[in-house]
Formats: sequence, structure tokens, C-alpha cells
Amino acid sequence: MKDFQAKRNVKRLIYSWWTIAILVIINSLLIRSNLSLWSKVRYTAKNEARAEKEYNDVLARHMVLTADIQRLNSPEGVDLELRRKYQMVKPGEQTVVIVGEIASSSNSRYELEEKTGIWENLLRWLGL
Repeated sequence: MKDFQAKRNVKRLIYSWWTIAILVIINSLLIRSNLSLWSKVRYTAKNEARAEKEYNDVLARHMVLTADIQRLNSPEGVDLELRRKYQMVKPGEQTVVIVGEIASSSNSRYELEEKTGIWENLLRWLGL
């Protein structure tokens, strides 16, 4: 009989409102900490992806600059760069400037059209 009463007392203690409230509070704290951890993991994953992209960009830039340095170490590369940047020529050479035809305003494909708004179109349609 005492076993039965002891079991009833334990059951009454386990299913009491205070025990359930304490368990709910503990579960909510655990869920909150898990959600906080999950948001930190997502933030870290985004930062990792951004850092990896930045690293790849820097690596590509490094390769381009290394190729430019190798090209500029040769006399032909220096000559080509001087011609490109400063439009220099060697003694005895001449520069040629080619100018295209100037399009007349009547033949131009890119004539400016008069831009009108909805209000102007409505007034024109009404004849005002």
C-alpha cells in the first residue's frame, strides 16, 4: 500500500503545474539558445562565402598583376605600354588619326524624340 501511495505522490509531483511550468521554461531557454546558435551559423556561412569570393577576386587580380609585371619586364612590353598610355611613337614613325563620317541630323538613326508625359498626350488627344 505504501508503494502505491508513494507512486501516487511521485505522479502528483511530476504532473503538478509547477513542474510543468518549470519544464516549459527550461525548454524555451533551450530552444532560444538553439535559435541563437542557428542564426550565428547562418551569419558565419554568409561571411565565409563573402570571404571566399573576395579571396578568389584577390587571387585573380594577383595573377593579372603578375602577368603585367612579367610583360613589363621585357622591352617590347614597356614599348607597348608607352604607346598605349602616352600615345608615344618611335623616331621616324607617324601617328594616323582616323575620323569617321559625321552623320547629318536628318539621316541620324539616333535623333532625339520629344518626350511627352501622360498629361500632355491627354491634352493633345482632347485637342487642347
